[in-house]
Amino acid sequence: MEFYRETGGAPLGGVVRTLGIGVPAAAVLGACYGFALNQIPFIHVAFFATLGVAVCGALLTAKLLKAGKIRSRPIAVILAAAIGLTTWYVAWAVDPVARFGWKNSPLAFDPVMLKNYWIFGYEKGLWAIPEHPITGMAAVACWVGEFLVLVVGQAAIALKSIDTVPFCERCSSWTKYLEPTYFAIGEGDGPLLDRLEGGDIRVLEQLLWFDFDAQPLDTYPRRLRVDVASCRSCQESNFLSVAQIEPRWENGKVVYHETELLKNLVITEAELAILLGCSDNKND
Repeated sequence: MEFYRETGGAPLGGVVRTLGIGVPAAAVLGACYGFALNQIPFIHVAFFATLGVAVCGALLTAKLLKAGKIRSRPIAVILAAAIGLTTWYVAWAVDPVARFGWKNSPLAFDPVMLKNYWIFGYEKGLWAIPEHPITGMAAVACWVGEFLVLVVGQAAIALKSIDTVPFCERCSSWTKYLEPTYFAIGEGDGPLLDRLEGGDIRVLEQLLWFDFDAQPLDTYPRRLRVDVASCRSCQESNFLSVAQIEPRWENGKVVYHETELLKNLVITEAELAILLGCSDNKND
């Protein structure tokens, strides 16, 4: 069996475009975040603002990485971290301006003065739990958490974007996912699932196609979800992912769990035709 692997490609133009668009956009996002945070005096409310900014930055970075056709994980991490650091630094640089006026704008360009501002925040507190300023190590813990969310968390979310969709090297484009298909599985289908995990996709012809939208979940509670990523240009780069979905009773309610059986298995055009035939013949 052969599975999809990133080639580590990172076109120079894609890297330059990612930084050229991402860094200025992150600076604007950081400035807006810094000024907005000044209007939120309570740390537990500010936390949700931090999460929101991190998600926005991650979505932007993910789009830039995909547009730049970045397939190298190390380079993607570096680019995402650079964009996240820009957001974090600019937010801190505009914080004293937002709090004390534009006379403090030189702080944005002087790391030493910014360090003194951190010391001020450590001793006096910049945010509070109602009626109690957060100072000392509690303030440091909040700042570290903010850094982890804005930089590390943002980079992790953005990196996930290039892990989910395979890339067609022949056409130099990302593949597209087709509509997922579902197959019902019973208690006696264990041997078939073992064969499927071994790469025998003809097993799917022996399973019952399941109309996920038209039938209630309890009709066939155990089922397979089949996802196919295919290149729309050459149709020669095709990748199969299969997950088993089964119900479990937890805390008084049914929760559906997914178990990954195959992830981006390389399949041929003939094997893709078999998969498409399974759903095309659903009414036979």
